[in-house]
Parts: sequence; C-alpha cells; structure tokens
Amino acid sequence: MKKILLRLRAASDRGGLGAAGLVVSAAFIIGALAGGIVAAYGGLLPSDVVPQLGRVGTADAVWDVFCYPTLALLCGFTLIGFLLEPLLAAVRGFLLAFAATALVRLYGLAGLLLALATGAVGLVVVVPCFLFIAARGLSMSVAIAGAVAGKYKGARIFGSVFLVRMAGILLLLTAAVLAEVYLTPWLAGLASRLIS
Repeated sequence: MKKILLRLRAASDRGGLGAAGLVVSAAFIIGALAGGIVAAYGGLLPSDVVPQLGRVGTADAVWDVFCYPTLALLCGFTLIGFLLEPLLAAVRGFLLAFAATALVRLYGLAGLLLALATGAVGLVVVVPCFLFIAARGLSMSVAIAGAVAGKYKGARIFGSVFLVRMAGILLLLTAAVLAEVYLTPWLAGLASRLIS
C-alpha cells in the first residue's frame, strides 16, 4: 500500500495523473463489468430502470451531470480520499452499466438504441470529466495524507493549472446540462421512432 501511495504522490508531483488515472479507470471498469453481469444475470429488474423519454427538467439534468464530479472533487480533499475515489468510480461504472444492460435485457436491440440515445451525453462528456476529477482527487488526497503524516513537507495540493482545468471542466459540464435538457430528449425520441 505504501508503494502505491508513493507512486501516486510522484505522479502528482510531476503534474501527471498516470498512476491515479489508472487506478480510477480500473475501478470504473471493474464496476461497469460488475453492473453488466448483475443486470444480465441478476433475476428480476426494477421497473424504474427504464429512462424517462419525455423532456428532462433542468434540475434533474444539473443533478445527473454534477453529482458524481462534485463528489469526486470533495473526496479529493479528505484524508481517506485515496480509498473513496476508486470506490466512487466503481459505483459510477456499476450504475451506468447496470442501466444500459437492463435496457438491453428488457428490450433487446431497441434497448441498446435507447441506452445509447439516453446515455450519449454522459458517455462523451460527463464520464471523462468525472474520471479526470476523480484521478486528480486521488492525487490530492494522497498529498494531503502525506502532508498530515509529515512525509511530504511543503506538498502542493493544487495550483493555478488545477483551477484553470476545473474552470474548463465546469464549462464542459454546463454544456452537458444544456445537452441533457435539449439534445437527449430528441435523441431518445429518434431512437423510439427507429425501434417502433
């Protein structure tokens, strides 16, 4: 465990997210695989897994887009964030794969089209932003834990580059909210017309 923390700290010092990005991405993929398997072989599916095909409310879109990235950012400022970030990534991967697999299981090819239509914005914009924030949060948490333990004297948690990147991600996520409100219902309607 100590070697992993030291490698994550070294990646954070160089400004890169290599090791932290690998940890978070691996956790996301493991969660996605588990979600797909549970939905495919888990017995009865809840009826609320079917997405709403009508117009998406702005408050719902803001919640859907900003929930996990905000949690990832907050976990980065905790001492146990190096444990929470991979867990959060695994949960996010699980839920996305569970919903998509459940739609495919319930509706076959039509479910696949619905899953792609309703999840396109999330997969293209929100998930990469979330994974970047979770990886950066993992590096920050390791730096905080090391600074508290006295191993990293003068550790930089974040700098101006971090703030510029977060501002860019905020703009991307705001655009994703607009796409969820206006583009996703259109894509879902198009998919429902194609499958009917």
